[in-house]
Amino acid sequence: MDSDDREEVHRCSKIANTVPDHAKCLVTVLDKTKHIKKVKVVKEKPKSRGKYRQVKIPMEKPQSEVVGRPDEREWIGGFRMARAKRSAPQIVTRSSYTIPSIDDDTLFAKVARQMTKTVRKLKNKEGLESWRSAVQRIKKVGADAREVKSRRKELKKKLRQMIANTPEEFQDPRKPLAMKEMDLQDEKAVKEKKMIKKKRDEIRIPMKIVRDSIKVPNFGIFSPNLSVTLYYQVSAV
Repeated sequence: MDSDDREEVHRCSKIANTVPDHAKCLVTVLDKTKHIKKVKVVKEKPKSRGKYRQVKIPMEKPQSEVVGRPDEREWIGGFRMARAKRSAPQIVTRSSYTIPSIDDDTLFAKVARQMTKTVRKLKNKEGLESWRSAVQRIKKVGADAREVKSRRKELKKKLRQMIANTPEEFQDPRKPLAMKEMDLQDEKAVKEKKMIKKKRDEIRIPMKIVRDSIKVPNFGIFSPNLSVTLYYQVSAV
């Protein structure tokens, strides 16, 4: 299209306000460009390449080991399978059996048990406590202590934020004093913990001697059924 035709189409589309008017302008453009022939784009085919000679690479066979099959096989359900190396536990039937009791303890076991009772009396502990219940009790005490510590920390954080966000003329003079008192209480609690730890370390020295004596290698020969149980009882003291 020449410049006059383009100007005419531009003027037509500018004046048109409806869809039919725009369609008329489009028909005018099609009539003006009807004589223009489309150029066909022909893609060149790739040139034929000569056939390459296929090179065969020799492959070595892997050296595989033949694993011998076990001779013994058993029927498991509807399948015959090889027997496992570790045999399943078998039920043993006996005409009589003995249940171990405290009266069957050796002299060394009786001495260790009496020492355990003596230490528990010195620490004002009544009755015997198994090692499982002792572990659970210690876990509960630790969880409660951590919860109290986290709550106290959150309370101190909130108090500091309240003091910082409150204007000076509206501040309660007792709040900073309360914060100082809480800090002093925390320091006092830390000191008490150190004192308790020091006392426990002093008590642990004789207890360590008792535990080491129970872990004597020969003790398992004299009382194999009660060595582990007695060791945990002394550990729970």
